[in-house]
Amino acid sequence: KLVKSSRGYDNSKIVKKQIGDDYDDLYQRSPISKVASIKVPVLLIHGTKDRVVRVEQSEKMYDALKDLQKPVKYIELENGDHYLSNNQHRLTTFIEIERFLAANLGVQ
Repeated sequence: KLVKSSRGYDNSKIVKKQIGDDYDDLYQRSPISKVASIKVPVLLIHGTKDRVVRVEQSEKMYDALKDLQKPVKYIELENGDHYLSNNQHRLTTFIEIERFLAANLGVQ
């Protein structure tokens, strides 16, 4: 997805050089291709205005995990960016990570 989305930008050659442009190979290395083998709970947190990684990638991962009845929680940060620039988004992220770890590691 990253390679395809970078085609219209000056950095497209850099992206292709860094990660390649063989789409079958890229898919095989992608986390979404590994959903069936995931055996641990997954927490996905993504900002809707992330310009580095499109929010659709987390949405698709969430759907794939749910379809296979894998334990997953998805938090979407409205207008959130890739860098957690907003204090409320940072706080929400840390709270959700703490809850997720407490629930899944048995820490109270």
